[in-house]
Amino acid sequence: AGNASITFDVPAMYANSGLLGANFFTTVFDETGRPVSRVTATDIYTQDIFHGIKDDGSSYYPLNSTIKFSLVSLNKDGAPVNATAKVTVIKHEYRTVLTRNGSYFRYDSQQEDKIISDKEIAVGDKTAYEFIPRSPGDYEIRVYRPGANVYVRKQFYSYGGWGGESTSFEVNNEGNVDIELDKEKYNAGDVAKLLFKTPFSGKMLVTVERDGVLSHQYLTVEKRTASMDLKLASEHVPNVYVTATLIKPHEATDMPLTVAHGFQNIMVEENGRKIPVQITAAKSVPQFSGEVRLMAVAFKDEKFGNAEAATTVADPIVISSSLPRFISPGDTVLLPVTISNTTAKTATGNATLNLAGPVKVVGSSSQNVTINANSEGRATFQIIADPNVAAAKITVTVNALGEKFTEETEIAVRPPSTLQKLSGSGSIAGGQTQRINIPQGDFMPGSFKYDLIVSRSPVAQVADQLRYLVTYPYGCTEQTVSAAFPQLYYGDFVDALKLNPENKQNAAYNVAEAIRKIKMRQLYNGAVTLWDGEGEADWWATTYAAHFLLEARKAGYDVDNSLLETMLSYLSNRLKTKETVNYYYNRNQQRKIAPKEVAYSLYVLSLANRPQASTMNYYKASGPLLALDSRYLLSAAYAVAGDKRSFNALLPSSFSGEESVQQTGGSYYSALRDEAIALNS
Repeated sequence: AGNASITFDVPAMYANSGLLGANFFTTVFDETGRPVSRVTATDIYTQDIFHGIKDDGSSYYPLNSTIKFSLVSLNKDGAPVNATAKVTVIKHEYRTVLTRNGSYFRYDSQQEDKIISDKEIAVGDKTAYEFIPRSPGDYEIRVYRPGANVYVRKQFYSYGGWGGESTSFEVNNEGNVDIELDKEKYNAGDVAKLLFKTPFSGKMLVTVERDGVLSHQYLTVEKRTASMDLKLASEHVPNVYVTATLIKPHEATDMPLTVAHGFQNIMVEENGRKIPVQITAAKSVPQFSGEVRLMAVAFKDEKFGNAEAATTVADPIVISSSLPRFISPGDTVLLPVTISNTTAKTATGNATLNLAGPVKVVGSSSQNVTINANSEGRATFQIIADPNVAAAKITVTVNALGEKFTEETEIAVRPPSTLQKLSGSGSIAGGQTQRINIPQGDFMPGSFKYDLIVSRSPVAQVADQLRYLVTYPYGCTEQTVSAAFPQLYYGDFVDALKLNPENKQNAAYNVAEAIRKIKMRQLYNGAVTLWDGEGEADWWATTYAAHFLLEARKAGYDVDNSLLETMLSYLSNRLKTKETVNYYYNRNQQRKIAPKEVAYSLYVLSLANRPQASTMNYYKASGPLLALDSRYLLSAAYAVAGDKRSFNALLPSSFSGEESVQQTGGSYYSALRDEAIALNS
């Protein structure tokens, strides 16, 4: 135990930035080097006066009605004070245009902020600020300290039966119907006010649903907005869904979108349905010291309730052994045992160490201890690990206060390095004898295992690499496809080499997961991203994934047709742009070439029976624009398309004279990858 202190100066740039939250992370290390981390949160006051806006639980206010915002000024202690504040009311207006990318349309709403009111007022305790919205739309009230750039705000919206404009509300990027509520949750008997923001005007079907349709009605959407009031009742508890289907009139031809959809979940409560729940329980828990949280949920007919309670679990004597995560064979470990006395009286007793497995004690296995009230004591033992690999059990027993307290810990005795694998291969003529030496002495006793595979197929030479592929730790799209691609044929290898048939199921699962991951990473234009959550298309990864999906479909896997078709359309559209990139090869040489994705895309499109003859001929006539591996791919594209003459004319005589320098971006090329592509072609 000990104390330490450190001083942190808040930079001046944070002055007048409001109340900042700071997290301080601390890590200390016990006797074995094991870290114990804690985080402490604190507030940092960057100004003397703070302004606030009371939340009345509503984000909707009627048009042309007075809104009374309750403002307050507080000091750092939370006490009301009188201070000057700058109050600004802003209306957000949106200029919406329809943009096109290939065959995909999306809405782009550009926000324009219009200052409706801007004044300085004296704000104290519960100061009222009044504002009347005169036109429908999204609003925001901001309260600043004079001269400061930061502010507190409340966003709200207003609408009525007339006066709306097409610029009043933002349009959903994907052309959906956005449904806004005036409150987060409601009680049975309340009236929910719903605002519909739509991409175009027309006739809209609105339904109220749970497990079936409870009600429906039609609304007329004008100037991209509509509204309705929904009376909530007991049948809507605990929630109900509102769905909207908007249909564009036939005479409206300015937009290609004909139908738009949206939905909103409304949370509804009813006080009469709540069951009061109180927890008074006695429960047996396993060996544990700390806090236990108990939770209970009760229901009867249409009534329900819940409660939770926390309790601290601690024996009169708490034992804590400081052991490493594992022990290596031959290690000698100092084992400190911390013994905590949680009672109000002094405890005198005996600590005993019992071992099982490949470990033994060095010196005494028993020590006498005396621990003051609400204090800690310590006993120290020494253990050594045998030269074996197995699990050990370490038991510490303390006899004190007339009771016996025990702590059991299982720990692995294993080498400090990861699992080592050696593999080799060779051949032997029929009728001959050959002795194979397997180096058993190079491994620790109890950890050695080997497999000997004899086969007439040369595939046996790559059996070890195939097994590794099944558990390949892939992540990005390129790695995912690299791992899954050869597993399309893994079942054939397993049958040929008579390997574990369970691995066939693992390979099939990995392929299916790769297809799922590709689908999750596909963008609206058909391309795929390199990682989850990215918005940038990766041309090479898309081409690679499309090639994999074509082969997966050929191998009998279920590939969504829309997934593959949109990817192929992306490749076709991408080829319309003639561009060049820097190509690095032969260590220090470079030149301008067509991206390697070009030839690969042409090859994949030919595999999909979509040969791009004009584009293929263009690059055939532009030989210097093609890298060596791209010439192989383009010639293969001609072969797949049935043009054997162009295939023979373009195919290089040998894979030589050009060795690319490995790249981590673009098409991720390397000399080894280029050669593999040439072999595949």
